[in-house]
Amino acid sequence: MTPVAIRVSAERDESTIRSVERALRLLVVAAESDEGIGLVDASRAVQLAPSTVTRMLRTLESSGFVQRRDDGNYIAGAELIRLGALHGSEAPMSRLAQPHLDQLANTTGESCYLAVPLDHEWATYVRMAASSHALRHVGWLGRRIPRVGSAVGAALDGRLGTGGAAIMHAGVEADTTAIAVPIHSNGVIVAAINVVGPSFRMNRATQHDIANAAIAVAAALELAVQVR
Repeated sequence: MTPVAIRVSAERDESTIRSVERALRLLVVAAESDEGIGLVDASRAVQLAPSTVTRMLRTLESSGFVQRRDDGNYIAGAELIRLGALHGSEAPMSRLAQPHLDQLANTTGESCYLAVPLDHEWATYVRMAASSHALRHVGWLGRRIPRVGSAVGAALDGRLGTGGAAIMHAGVEADTTAIAVPIHSNGVIVAAINVVGPSFRMNRATQHDIANAAIAVAAALELAVQVR
């Protein structure tokens, strides 16, 4: 490679690095602002022309990392919030949940998840304990879950059955049953425990016992967070 080609390549690499740095800076300023950030302020924050910032924001929006509000300002998007929730290991609820989920999975024989809300439309699983059965529900850690039509969504919204749990058949996936219960902090629902398995095992004969076990574990986790 000639000296000129090396210089051009180095300049291109440096330009790419600067673009990445500025995109990350856009994410930070959007996430840190309660009211979001407009195009002019975003351009000033990253020292780029509005046309360039517009393209960057549209790319970030299409990937779910920022969201454009009705007033035109940009705020943190569901994907950015999801990643923060997934890796927020220092959050007391997330950090303390694992042994409780392990206990629940051992008791029920089904996969158990801790779900947290992303926004009014989506939730995500941030912790899980897998079922010991060969046929089991796994692989959903970190995935977005629609709140509409799911047991998790019903639990997060406080829409519970007479037994204190939300039960959904084939809500997100066919041939599965989910039983979710809310977790409270200071009287507010902040998360949910969801037990998910094949419907032929989670039939009417077992649902009552699974719901009661999930309710007991949710109460124990709430207490653990309070006394941490």
